[in-house]
Amino acid sequence: MKEQSVGNINWVSEKGHPILWVAAKNGHKECVQLILQAKALLECVDERCRTPLWVACKFGHVDVMEELLNAGANPNTQDEDKIAAIHVAVGTGNIDALSLLLRAGASVDKLDPLKRTSLYLASTLGRRPEL
Repeated sequence: MKEQSVGNINWVSEKGHPILWVAAKNGHKECVQLILQAKALLECVDERCRTPLWVACKFGHVDVMEELLNAGANPNTQDEDKIAAIHVAVGTGNIDALSLLLRAGASVDKLDPLKRTSLYLASTLGRRPEL
């Protein structure tokens, strides 16, 4: 089987969205796998410093998050507003995303812009005890 060139695997759209970020945002697990196999930058960011892991978490794509974490994505990166994926998981009430992030080593002590931890945020949002 002949190997084909994939072009610029770190291509960025006119809106500033890297191709891996777009695939993660839209929940395209197979595309994410292919892009990662082609050695794309794992910690690429959009115009607001949101990583593919962060945006996959925001849109509830836990299977994509797992792929990214298995590839070595940092579970503690924050966007330009200092919001980490763990804050996003708590804010959206996504227990599967939260569990995955915690297993991957996400810090529960990470502070959001208002100096709140994820546990404090969960308590103020009235989330279930498991959050």
